[in-house]
Amino acid sequence: MRSPSHRRGYPEEPPDRDTALTGEIVGGIPQRPALPSGRRGVSDEDDDNLDYLREPGPERSWDEAPARAAGRGGSGAWAYSPQSAPSAPGERRAGPAPSWQARISPSRPAVVRPGPAVPIIATAAAGLAWLLVVAYGFDHLPLLWTLAAFLAGGGGLALTIRGFPVPGAIVLVAAVVGWGLATRDLVPQAATDILGDLRLFGWNLAFAAPLLPAYLGALRIDARRSAQAEVRSIVEKRRWWGDEAGERGRPSEPGRPGERVGTGEHREHREQEPRLGVLEAIPSVRFFAVPGKICTHVVVAGRQIAVVGSTVWPRGDYTSDQADVLRNGRFFGPGADDVTALMTDSRTWVKRFTETSVTCRAFLVVHPASERSTDEVRLALPRTEHAELVHADAFAEVVGEFLMREPYRIDVQVIQMLVEHRGERDAPQPESSAASAGRAARMAQ
Repeated sequence: MRSPSHRRGYPEEPPDRDTALTGEIVGGIPQRPALPSGRRGVSDEDDDNLDYLREPGPERSWDEAPARAAGRGGSGAWAYSPQSAPSAPGERRAGPAPSWQARISPSRPAVVRPGPAVPIIATAAAGLAWLLVVAYGFDHLPLLWTLAAFLAGGGGLALTIRGFPVPGAIVLVAAVVGWGLATRDLVPQAATDILGDLRLFGWNLAFAAPLLPAYLGALRIDARRSAQAEVRSIVEKRRWWGDEAGERGRPSEPGRPGERVGTGEHREHREQEPRLGVLEAIPSVRFFAVPGKICTHVVVAGRQIAVVGSTVWPRGDYTSDQADVLRNGRFFGPGADDVTALMTDSRTWVKRFTETSVTCRAFLVVHPASERSTDEVRLALPRTEHAELVHADAFAEVVGEFLMREPYRIDVQVIQMLVEHRGERDAPQPESSAASAGRAARMAQ
């Protein structure tokens, strides 16, 4: 398998110093030959920017990494910890399991919510008030018409709950008419009998008023139950949408736990994707492959939505200066492009769920240029309300903790909206080839 550095246009071996400037002459300046990716090489004197292209030097102390990051104003959270120290020179060892896994109960399944419990309670309350009026009518009104009105009202509500709202409404109107016939003996003899008119109006209002909220509640019960059943049938079959492995339920690729092989651009960058499979330990988590500027997956647990993308940055210390990303104190163009794309995807998804109670956050997972311990990436970058950059080693801990707020809830509205939006035209479009070429050129600077 080719290393991540090669995917971003970095050669596996450093260019030869004696033959590096044998390309074309532009403006009297010798140009480096194009790399396999199509972009030009970079200067060996660019402030140690090519250290990750050279052979690994002496091993650095793993205990020093958090201290160095903290000394620059960062917390050191994204530097490698002593627990993840390599077992052999130049190799990384897997770190400890995410802390949130200890809080998961394997015997507790995820449930689809919300169900029809709330509308059932509301409908039952309105129906109880209606039954009290009918019971009082059995003692004071003609039995035949009162019984007919009672049967019609109950039948109309039952039809509505079973998914036939129009026939149910017609039957409820018939129930109101039957109740009116039951109260015909209460019609005042004189037109000037205001109290008699009010009494007649009160009897009919007492019957019809509870039926309206009961009917609306019955509609809500049917809608909630149908939506819950539909979402349950969807989420019980699979946990992944939008990629081949998820569609067929195949296991992940060997050596890449939890990754799914997609089509098109997803397949092209599958080795660069964050290892999402570790999040499957959360019972309610579902995964959606989506097009985006840089984010390629939406991971949802309950009403928590994580929009996830990944990138590869060379070794160095990353800080920020207002809107700019700095690498070792110098402007880093590809990083600024990545952050801009992340903010674009974040705004797109936050806007989609503005009218809901969803918490949406975009995560950009930063991978080192290779698996060598000398290619250490240390991040001391600020986070915004809806976006955050995380080191690849901290991905499972940070994103998993965000999703653990509702680990056993599968939200009906969220799943429906994601299924609906996954193929929409207004979804963020993948980065064009021209933009990719421009990005590669800026990476060379």
